[in-house]
Amino acid sequence: MKNDSQAFILFFLAGVDVPTFEHMSFRQHFIDGLEPEGASLAVYVDDKKVVDLWGGYADFQANRIWKKDTITVAFSTTKAVAAVCIALLADRGRLSYDDLVSKHWPGFAKNGKENITVNWAVSHMAGLYYFETPITKLMVKDHNLIREAIENETPKFTPGERSGYHALTYGYLVDQIIRHTDEKKRGIGQFFREEIAQPNGEFSWFCLNANNDEWDLLNYASAVVLRAYQCARMKTDLAGLFINYTISLSE
Repeated sequence: MKNDSQAFILFFLAGVDVPTFEHMSFRQHFIDGLEPEGASLAVYVDDKKVVDLWGGYADFQANRIWKKDTITVAFSTTKAVAAVCIALLADRGRLSYDDLVSKHWPGFAKNGKENITVNWAVSHMAGLYYFETPITKLMVKDHNLIREAIENETPKFTPGERSGYHALTYGYLVDQIIRHTDEKKRGIGQFFREEIAQPNGEFSWFCLNANNDEWDLLNYASAVVLRAYQCARMKTDLAGLFINYTISLSE
């Protein structure tokens, strides 16, 4: 890992009329060597971008500089975006929150999942907060393999009785619900891009696609997800595992 602070190029774009943001601790973290890997930060106030910073490296070997458009893992902030996609389909009459998932996805109706509603699925009440089937990189690239894995899963608690945070499975569930209710059978990434992002002139990347040149990022992401699955299955502290694993990788 390179330690030369000059290699960390940060662009600060706060407006001169927002003096509060002229000095950022985030920038100082790079200068002080507290950000050995790359990072980025954007802040909006009253719909105006007042901070836009990025720097460091986009890989552990320090071969790729972190750029303005470097793809990163957003984790649970994407759940809100996924829920908006479901809300749009509901608004268009393609589904109802009270519908059984199996109404639109018949193969889902087995192994105790027969009574799971769309509402429960998007509210972390489906009991599928981890999968017995390990999710591989091959499966991530083939939604049919993911579908089959979900169809064979058994809820870890009685659906609808309580909530269990679906940290690592939510996206897969919502993606399949969208595929089974969208008239064009699109996945969540394409649906979001074509129905929400592009019509509003917003950044359109939500999921990697088959043509994306950064699929190698899955080498790292898959390792993190694997450790997280192990944590979930052992019913240990998920947040603690992520922290410890991140520390071990940065040593």
